[in-house]
Amino acid sequence: MKYIFLIAAVAAVATALNGATQPISGSYAGSFPPRRDFISDIATGDIAGGSFTIVGHKVLKESYGGRTVTGHGFVLAGVGDAYHTYVPKDKCPGRAPTSKTSASHGCYLATNAGFFDMNDGSCIGPVVSDGNIVHSSSMQGAVFGITSDGKFAAGYANQTLINSGKFKQLVQGRGWLIHNGQSYLSTSASIEGIPKAFINLIAPRLAIGWDAQGRLILVVVDGNESKKQGINLNDFVDLLGKFGCVEAINLDGGGSVTFVWNGHYCESNGHAVEACENTPTVYGPDNQSDVTERSVTSITCFKQN
Repeated sequence: MKYIFLIAAVAAVATALNGATQPISGSYAGSFPPRRDFISDIATGDIAGGSFTIVGHKVLKESYGGRTVTGHGFVLAGVGDAYHTYVPKDKCPGRAPTSKTSASHGCYLATNAGFFDMNDGSCIGPVVSDGNIVHSSSMQGAVFGITSDGKFAAGYANQTLINSGKFKQLVQGRGWLIHNGQSYLSTSASIEGIPKAFINLIAPRLAIGWDAQGRLILVVVDGNESKKQGINLNDFVDLLGKFGCVEAINLDGGGSVTFVWNGHYCESNGHAVEACENTPTVYGPDNQSDVTERSVTSITCFKQN
């Protein structure tokens, strides 16, 4: 594991967060310290080479807290040139359904990505798309991306680092869930000011990271907050550990969660539309015309070589 910038002790980072907080409306739970002078702490990892390949796809049916947690887990190889972060019309603020942004960029797999302000569509934290800095304003939240020299990146990036050109792709989530193969939730919650209510919330979730073989791990959990369907962050850490994550970042969840695969909806707005196992097949009374998507600011996108 390499670090591309100065590593700060947790105590030092926590000290940097002292001061006023700014409430963020919409899908970003709790308040967020708008600090731009913190010390960056980025873990990097080598990316498995070769053509983009779906090494594994698991339709989730896991038991947590007496509930059955459903969703999708992917192990993806050769993502160095296949992975992208996009925003509608290449700018922020701006919102569009995940499927629309995905289609406009020819994505094979895509999910929603970063948190945002639902009032005006503003991005929360940095967004870098194909080397272009779409939004550089940095708040201390967990980020995921690919560096300009072709490595995975996860952790905390301040505005100086973002503007340095270190990243080819970058998006900010909330919660550095796994670090060095171990749960990092408690530490990141302290650093980022994540409230217990957000951690304990049973909701749809989305996380992205990588394993020791340099393969990207993407896990989408279905659910509905109002019906207490989904997973809390502590259990999500456990689930990600089953996929062998050495680093993992929590992205925007709840009603924002949308997952499209080869033009098919597998999950949208807390509703599992398709099994999406092998060849995607519509099941039950639902079809794509029934889908309601939340418009979001950023997406993850995977393109076939």
